[in-house]
Amino acid sequence: MVQQQDGRLGRAVAELADTLVADFDVVEIATRVAQHCLEVVDADSAGVLLLDAHDRLRLLAATSEETETVETFQVRQGDGPCIAAVQDEATVTADGPQELLRRWPGFARVATAQGIESVLAVPLRLRGRVIGSLNVFRHRVGPFEPDAVRRAVVLADMASLAIAQAETVRSHSETVRQLQTALDSRVVIEQAKGVVGASTGVGVDAAFALLRGHARATGRRLVDVARDVVERRITVGELGDPRGRQTPVGGV
Repeated sequence: MVQQQDGRLGRAVAELADTLVADFDVVEIATRVAQHCLEVVDADSAGVLLLDAHDRLRLLAATSEETETVETFQVRQGDGPCIAAVQDEATVTADGPQELLRRWPGFARVATAQGIESVLAVPLRLRGRVIGSLNVFRHRVGPFEPDAVRRAVVLADMASLAIAQAETVRSHSETVRQLQTALDSRVVIEQAKGVVGASTGVGVDAAFALLRGHARATGRRLVDVARDVVERRITVGELGDPRGRQTPVGGV
């Protein structure tokens, strides 16, 4: 099992490395990192939090609605294992509901309501400082094996590398601007998911899959596709078939 997951990790790292080109999308990379956790760390869901220009954590990527729920709660309340990983600048684990309840009562109630019973949070590090965290959630009780933690750290490092690669100037002010741009991109993507969901009746996960699929099929950045959907330059039909011209989003 360990050898098999290490093989998956190697393929994941190779795929992520191939995407680190001049015009890649930080949100897309973060989403891929989170999704790789599902196989490489044997997780049920995962997310990425990132500090914005005001040193406030915000959600950058999530693999499911449940992840968005628990991550958003932590960001709003300023408490939880993922917040602790950033504040303490150290990997944080919680093996079951009782430990979650003892350490973060509010988070524990929200997490268990989503079926989450154990958590692993790994800091994202960029040039000696923590800029966010990669967070892994499981629907079962039990510790994260050392090999699983090691693989999560590798994926967290890949996410940090993507953020570092996105910088054009090595100054702190430019770093902040780049990170803020990534977070703003997330807002546009969330808006686009809402537009697609309202127009088609699909859930947010399916809406995101349509956006992401169109971005890959057309070789465009995810945020650019999302912005076109929000501004009604791309139709719902085009998301399903990039070559088609069908009913505009929202009937416009």
